[in-house]
Amino acid sequence: MTNFKYVVKKHTFGERKDMPEGRHEVTIAWTAVRESRFEVEDETMRAAGIKPLEISILLKNDLDETIFDTIYQRVDSETFTFVFQEWKMDLYSHAVGIPEGQIFNDIQDWLDYIKDKRIIIEVENNQNGRPKVRKIESFEEELAF
Repeated sequence: MTNFKYVVKKHTFGERKDMPEGRHEVTIAWTAVRESRFEVEDETMRAAGIKPLEISILLKNDLDETIFDTIYQRVDSETFTFVFQEWKMDLYSHAVGIPEGQIFNDIQDWLDYIKDKRIIIEVENNQNGRPKVRKIESFEEELAF
């Protein structure tokens, strides 16, 4: 029989250190599609219980400092369908090296592809003092988007 010793430590799930302002090399540590936390502006959709989705992205540096970024889904004024902010998806896609023209037929395929990839971000505090991602860059080539 081997010696085994285990001490239960303080529960830290849910505690995180916010990433300070500045430039950071980060890993895309977690991604998920979930119901948007923001209220749907259209009263008809709200009354029908229709809510857009959002993509949540957790970025983490080597000091275990984290920051969340969000890609929102909005109503396309021409098709009247919900679409994610493609301009922001393009920022992440280019930063992780996805070639132009690459097709993803499912949002989960795209999320799986970008997860665990390294990128460079620039963080600044917004008006309420909370950190936000201001710039996304390619880790490989240090190209800014």
